[in-house]
Amino acid sequence: MTNLPEFESPKDLVGHAQEHIDRLDGEIKAFFGRNPYAHVIDFDRETRQQVYKFRLTAKLPSKVRLVFKDVTSNLRDALDHAVYASAVALGINSPKKTGFPFGNDAFHLASELGTWKFSDVPRELHPVLMSFQPYPGGNNLIIDLNRMRNPNTHRVIIPIGNASLASEISNAGGKIVTPAQLGYCKWDASKDEVEYMRLGIGSEFKHEAKVAFDVTFADPNIMEGQPVVPALRAIHAEVDRIVLGIEAETARILRERNG
Repeated sequence: MTNLPEFESPKDLVGHAQEHIDRLDGEIKAFFGRNPYAHVIDFDRETRQQVYKFRLTAKLPSKVRLVFKDVTSNLRDALDHAVYASAVALGINSPKKTGFPFGNDAFHLASELGTWKFSDVPRELHPVLMSFQPYPGGNNLIIDLNRMRNPNTHRVIIPIGNASLASEISNAGGKIVTPAQLGYCKWDASKDEVEYMRLGIGSEFKHEAKVAFDVTFADPNIMEGQPVVPALRAIHAEVDRIVLGIEAETARILRERNG
């Protein structure tokens, strides 16, 4: 296994990100484990229906977003640090113009690597950086990571709920008045509530319903609707692969140089 001393920093960042992902997972589970929601029945005057919902009664703790930000920052920094470490290992004295490149496509990526911004990245390293395909449609995991790092993360992630009627519904002595809609799930992010049933006014419907909440991505350009923790674990694995790949290629180049 390759173990170049210059790569201690990017590896530490990847390891630290793993710890933060585990902490994020724990914070989310602890928050929803307190059952911060209420079962409510609203009345829709327009449709004259009783609207059955589960509504969050507490806001997602700010530390969840702060830990999320730590994860994405550490993983994104690890990519830059790995390129810097490679430049140092390959003999560049105090490199200042390095970084992990991103492009709009393969052609643009190659052009970016040829600019002054990456002039301290050894040309021998360009092929392996190109091989990671850091452009949309190439390696979307790290493209999404790069997008997470740049904007304000306040609304990048949001809580979301899924509700369902129990498989066996008790309706002894009850009645359903039409118009009625049963067994669907509609999340309203603006109200932090999930609607699962509508019954005509005057209905008396005994039933059981279940709800499960998670934290997902809200930005339509970043994994919209995907649960945050599994997505971050996938990104973490990809960043780890890239850091180790850059280190392995750096070691190979050094061996080749030394004959």
